[in-house]
Amino acid sequence: MTIGERIKQKRLELNMSQEELAFKCGYKSRSSINKIELARDLPLRKVELVAKALEVEPSYIMGWEEETFHDDLDAYSFGSILADMSKNPVLNEAVEKLVRLNPDDQKVVCNLINSLYEKVSTNV
Repeated sequence: MTIGERIKQKRLELNMSQEELAFKCGYKSRSSINKIELARDLPLRKVELVAKALEVEPSYIMGWEEETFHDDLDAYSFGSILADMSKNPVLNEAVEKLVRLNPDDQKVVCNLINSLYEKVSTNV
């Protein structure tokens, strides 16, 4: 399920119009929500706003199953990670591209990141 499909599904479960969701998320018109639901684009800086408006965790919107991450990062909450990513243009761009990949390609990228992380963490 895509980000847009999850947003639409939850919005419909809440009996919320595209216009209502747009207003809650700071968009000027429902067409922005329509574009997001059609899997066009969801800026990273809007993930938390959309999640809050839909009464879900940002991890649900992104399609991630966990709210915390890897071993020593367990105390690092998903909200903190999102906040850090939205302030870093390189990470922001990388994550926006990652979520547009198909699930198999996402796994390849995540495996590459995990391998690099393990290599770096063992050399410290």
